Amino acid sequence: MHDMLADETLSYDIDQVIWSSSLDQVIGSRAMLLKPELAKLISYPGSLTKCFQQKAGSIPVIIELLRQHTRQASYSEAKLLRCTETDAQITERVIYMSVNNTRWLYARSHFSPFAINYLDKDLKKLGDKSLGLLLIESYPDIIRGNFEYSVIDNKIIRRSLYKRADQILFSLDEIFLPALYRLF
Repeated sequence: MHDMLADETLSYDIDQVIWSSSLDQVIGSRAMLLKPELAKLISYPGSLTKCFQQKAGSIPVIIELLRQHTRQASYSEAKLLRCTETDAQITERVIYMSVNNTRWLYARSHFSPFAINYLDKDLKKLGDKSLGLLLIESYPDIIRGNFEYSVIDNKIIRRSLYKRADQILFSLDEIFLPALYRLF
């Protein structure tokens, strides 16, 4: 049984999300209680796929690709990715990460035009593979920025920007789903 969202995707407008660099500040402002192990997982700086695999033991972590397509960036997305063109094309990738048919994480990535060119063949073959394991580990020149946190519908979301030199390649928003909270 899936721990599903009604419409299969979690929509949110990046202009409506209030971000903070402090997980404690975000959960404190919402009077949310997190067990220390869960807070540690949410702020984990490495591959969540690897972290989830350790938690799941012998049960595989499954990536469910909902969509991956190229489209015109909204004003906010173009601003976030520092696109210079007014009609910038970005690639959006949306996935669920599941263990034992239960969804633990919803993730949405936006790749800049620079990233689309730089990561071209690997981005095209990414499919239902882990972004962290396939791309990030293959490109040591890609650096993750600091996390920002927020809460959407009582779910914690974290965002990070990935860069190469001074160029933003992509943003990654990860929303931790209720099934994961119940494990702790």
